[in-house]
Amino acid sequence: FSPPPALKPPPPQIPPQIGYVLALCYSAAMGSMSYRGKDRDGREVWELQLSLGYEPDTQSYAKYTERIHGPKTSARRRLRDLERDQDDGKLKAASSQTLGEYLTLWLEGLDARNLARHTCQEYRATAKRYLIPRLGYLRLRAVSAEDIDAMLAKLARDGLSPATLLKVKTVLSSALTQARKRGYIATNPAHDAITPKLRRADMVTLSEQATDELLSALSGDPFYQCLFLVAVTTGMRRGELCALRESDVDLAEATLSVQRGADVGAEGVVMSDPKSPSARRTIRLHERTVQALATHSLLLDDYRRRFKDRWQENALVFPSVRHWVHKGRELPTGRLLLPHSITQRWDQVRKDGLVPEKMRFHDLRHTHATQLLRAGVNVKVVSERLGHANVSITLNTYAHVLPDMQQSAVDALDWLSSRQ
Repeated sequence: FSPPPALKPPPPQIPPQIGYVLALCYSAAMGSMSYRGKDRDGREVWELQLSLGYEPDTQSYAKYTERIHGPKTSARRRLRDLERDQDDGKLKAASSQTLGEYLTLWLEGLDARNLARHTCQEYRATAKRYLIPRLGYLRLRAVSAEDIDAMLAKLARDGLSPATLLKVKTVLSSALTQARKRGYIATNPAHDAITPKLRRADMVTLSEQATDELLSALSGDPFYQCLFLVAVTTGMRRGELCALRESDVDLAEATLSVQRGADVGAEGVVMSDPKSPSARRTIRLHERTVQALATHSLLLDDYRRRFKDRWQENALVFPSVRHWVHKGRELPTGRLLLPHSITQRWDQVRKDGLVPEKMRFHDLRHTHATQLLRAGVNVKVVSERLGHANVSITLNTYAHVLPDMQQSAVDALDWLSSRQ
């Protein structure tokens, strides 16, 4: 005979009013808000906390914390947004990982995105050189706009240019945008950080006469004379010239096809995708450019006979014709031309006084566009020759040329004079 099992006491009866309130409390994400004083600008600082639920990996209840600088009404509005995101599943109970750990994983997945090789290389270099060493120790969810502002200010004091600072912020913003889309953070703090002011380099262009004088002065250097002629009559970029193959040029049809570019990476100069899909284009050539390319082909044959076994055949229009030894290793001729080699030759042209002192090699591309626009060529045609993604880029870049075209528009109305 065994005694009967002990009966459990009945659960306490909860009044209906209290039960209704508890149901409301537990049906939605619960957040809290606390006052943390004022910042340097005298703004109120409010700390928001939101429970994200139980994390099996850490066996703890994760919390999301965010600080708001501003009035109490703004903090309350932000807290309601966070609670709604939590209810909708947009704010995930993920990770307590640091920004450095997240950036490392984000960089590993760059190759899966539709980015040019050169862009991936720049993202990796920027993140590893500036972002991870300076902000990598912070928790991903704790990174604030103030942290980013402080980092950019420190880099500016170290002598970094505004263009580099803008690149640093752009890379960080791109990484944090993906973190926000995946629910790791609620907002992207880089959007609220200060954007470095970038001063566009002054555009220096040549007139038709000055262009002809430049090409005549380079008659003693036929290789670069042809390269500069192709640049100023097609508007091609420096990397596109380096990657141009003989199969891309059709002298019979007087056309040239731009299919790729050349970039410098850790493995040296390599072929890469164009800057944008619209950069793949076909350009019709002027008769003088066709003749120069035909003569240039004979010059390359002469280089092949001269270097013989030391020539590496890549069927390039503008290969490297310089034979030299780098770090004890002999580099063959005929290889991809280093884009910086074009810049070095251009620097010599500037020192010789053949072009204005502040003119860059890229300004030959601007020269091509401005000469066409002043000649009355349709903006859409100019945009296609330059490989711009849309006509608005061409209009914004060369807006200073368009007022000069107003007179030609008035001249087109001369037929009105005969009606008087």
